[in-house]
Amino acid sequence: MIPHSYKIDFHTHSILSHDGGINEKDYSKTLTKGVLDYIAITDHNTIDFALFCRKKLGERIIIGEEITTNQGEIIGLFLTKPITPFQTLEQTIATIKMQGGLVYIPHPYDIRRSGIGEKNMEKIKRDISIVEIFNARMVFPSFNRQAKQFSIRNNLSYGCGSDAHNGGGLGYAYTIINQKVEKGTLVQALKNSMQKTTYLPFWQYGMPFLNRLKHYGFW
Repeated sequence: MIPHSYKIDFHTHSILSHDGGINEKDYSKTLTKGVLDYIAITDHNTIDFALFCRKKLGERIIIGEEITTNQGEIIGLFLTKPITPFQTLEQTIATIKMQGGLVYIPHPYDIRRSGIGEKNMEKIKRDISIVEIFNARMVFPSFNRQAKQFSIRNNLSYGCGSDAHNGGGLGYAYTIINQKVEKGTLVQALKNSMQKTTYLPFWQYGMPFLNRLKHYGFW
């Protein structure tokens, strides 16, 4: 019997991100139609919308946060409490782990978008749970390739994120595993994962900017 597969997007931004625009209806429709089976809501420095959607949509929503550290951005997954931004990488990782969360590193080589860079990756590699080896909003594909090479070189689990900032960006990039998503088994399950690696349409790259204008009342 062929095992059922599950599609996960590890990196999305809701209307509570300062540059995000995905609402509850977008998340619900994406899950209901089977475009994705699990979605991590990883807003900048808040988990409020993720908590809200988890109550509405259940365990198929992974509570995450893209946290601004002094050395760049990292993501905590399976959080129960928000992580205070602007701490060191080490302090942020310790806080994620203290509440039993997983450390997910988004777009590590894209310094332009607050990636933590290879030097920091080397420094914290023993604390990394998952590396984002494909970000669908990456302007320079070589950065994705470097992230994958780092993961393979260090035998780290990896996954994909659409980094979608509106509903139209969901479903372009995701990770496929053959078991339901559970925090305790996910990292190992990702060792045998497959990836859908489709870049977002060009117009999607401008969504963070347009969302900022909208949030600040200019559009």
